[in-house]
Amino acid sequence: MFDATHKLLLELFREGLIDGFRIDHPDGLATPRGYLQRLHRATGGAWVVVEKILEPHEHLPPGSRCAGTTGYDSLLRVEGLFNDPNQLPKLDEIWERLGGAGEGGFSQVLLAAKREVVRTMLFTEVNRLTSIAVAICESDLALYDHTRREMGRTIAELLVQMDRYRAYVEPGIAAPRRSAR
Repeated sequence: MFDATHKLLLELFREGLIDGFRIDHPDGLATPRGYLQRLHRATGGAWVVVEKILEPHEHLPPGSRCAGTTGYDSLLRVEGLFNDPNQLPKLDEIWERLGGAGEGGFSQVLLAAKREVVRTMLFTEVNRLTSIAVAICESDLALYDHTRREMGRTIAELLVQMDRYRAYVEPGIAAPRRSAR
């Protein structure tokens, strides 16, 4: 269930040397919700927070056994107190002048940054998803004409267009409506 490091941390928790846990980016786990549930059971409900930046309309998936996030979303709201929303067009103008973003401004820079992340940091995940898609196409004569390159490019672009880092879909568990969409 847990590796040697986790077992040591659980032992330290049981000895009272650790009061709670901060889980750094659980999105990198195959089943973040399952991991948090196992940790909750193993600790008898210890205080756990996750480092996860939530979009304004995003929530942790139901069943995530934790007290919440480390607070980046709250910090974003607090920092908003120091910004006049009526000045956003002026800030955009300054950003574009300084950043040299050219036509399209911030949205074009954002898309370019997402494409870079998908191409580099998420390469292994895109490759894994592409292999799954290729296997599906190879097993269905109606889908056989799709190339691996075409599939990889399509999957990468789908990831770039997503409005969040992870759609919480886990094998054997019905996907939340928003994640399925």
